[in-house]
Amino acid sequence: MKNLLLSFAFLMATFALQAQFSVLMVDDDNNTTRESATIDTALAHKAGITYSTLLLDTLAPTYDQIKDYDMIIWTTANDGVDLKLWDTDDTTTAGIPILKFNDALMQYVDSGKVLWIDGLDFMYDIYGGAPDTFAAGDFVYDVMGIQGYLAQSKVGDVVYTGVPKLLKDPSNNITSLDSIRWKFSTLWYCDGFALTPTAHSLYVMGPSDYDYYGMTSFLYNYNVISSTARIGTLGNGSALVQSDIDLLISDMINAAIAGTFAPKVDGIETIQNSKNFTLFPNPTDGALTISGTNVKGNTQVSIYDLGGKLLYQQNMSQPQTTIDVKAFNSGMYILELQYDNKRELHKLIIK
Repeated sequence: MKNLLLSFAFLMATFALQAQFSVLMVDDDNNTTRESATIDTALAHKAGITYSTLLLDTLAPTYDQIKDYDMIIWTTANDGVDLKLWDTDDTTTAGIPILKFNDALMQYVDSGKVLWIDGLDFMYDIYGGAPDTFAAGDFVYDVMGIQGYLAQSKVGDVVYTGVPKLLKDPSNNITSLDSIRWKFSTLWYCDGFALTPTAHSLYVMGPSDYDYYGMTSFLYNYNVISSTARIGTLGNGSALVQSDIDLLISDMINAAIAGTFAPKVDGIETIQNSKNFTLFPNPTDGALTISGTNVKGNTQVSIYDLGGKLLYQQNMSQPQTTIDVKAFNSGMYILELQYDNKRELHKLIIK
């Protein structure tokens, strides 16, 4: 029941009108120069959201400080020492079996909100230099979607000193930048990762003749995004380009608002904005038709109110089915389709 309520708390935030989508930018970079100023500027340029900034110098935030935000951008910039990101009190040095985010962030991630970690050396802070590999049951595997911490730019690369750019992964339909560059000619200590089966690559190291070409540096796994792109320093190879920072952050926020970074609930993968099923007409005042491209006999249709109360349920065994919703009050509902250990969610409006 707890997971169900968390799921619908997330859905209400995702499907509600997003004029006041709220973002918290947490600066976990304790160096003298605060790169977060450019991220702050990008958030100020983003229309239709509210945002706040939290500078961390001594203590990690409490859950009460962060729980009301829809998305957190947690930047470590180029600081890789004693980051507040991690729960270091419970972390041991021998195998690090109890590694996790700090307690407030764990509660935040478990609530279904979107966490984006960006910067250099957040892996180095705990594991030291690459390589390291992880398996199911390890925190970074299960939560962050990282199966291998493979390499760091500037460490062992020969063709270039540092990575010259990140290239947009062909599967990335979220962001507009075809490549990421910085105000530096190359980026030092950018991490290359191997991903778990549930994670999605957004940007990889390049160009094609770079030593670590093709290693992912920017990914997401359910509602946790991890990038070593150092987003506060995007540029043209010699100077900062604020418009690139603005565009990348705007695209990622738009994806969060659209529900792209959906949490895993009850062991079932949650998919939103999918084209596997269509609902029409939507809004409707009577008959609702559900049409699916890969309908199997075990597809279950459920309708919930926004409080998580189940109002309707039936199995769908044909590619198309029509249900009568005339008895429902006017308003917004969640229509859920479960199949093959997946949960697909749609907003349903009844007039």
